[in-house]
Amino acid sequence: MARLIVEAVVSGNEARRGTRDIVHMTVSVTRSDGQPVTTLTAADFTFGDTFGSGRVELSLFEGGRIQVGIGTISAGGIYMVEIVPYGATTWGPAASYHLVVVANDGTNHGQTVLELTLV
Repeated sequence: MARLIVEAVVSGNEARRGTRDIVHMTVSVTRSDGQPVTTLTAADFTFGDTFGSGRVELSLFEGGRIQVGIGTISAGGIYMVEIVPYGATTWGPAASYHLVVVANDGTNHGQTVLELTLV
């Protein structure tokens, strides 16, 4: 088993409390030697709220060899994700959420935590 390095950012000021606004997330997954992991599918990821009963689900998933930057630059291992509150629920009254992103590639695992601030 080896460690995956998972990094993620969300686009802030998109989601509003009491709505099902989409939150855009960019996730980078690399091996410990820096090589991008380009073969993951939505099933290889888990997204959630680290506290309470709040859950999120995917509304869009693209990934692997996404172009990053201008021209022919391809970083690889970049996954574009959209998340929304789970089921029919809405973003709760909290001003911010700590979201966890877990990536699994066979027996290799990694995770990261990031903050989403609601407006």
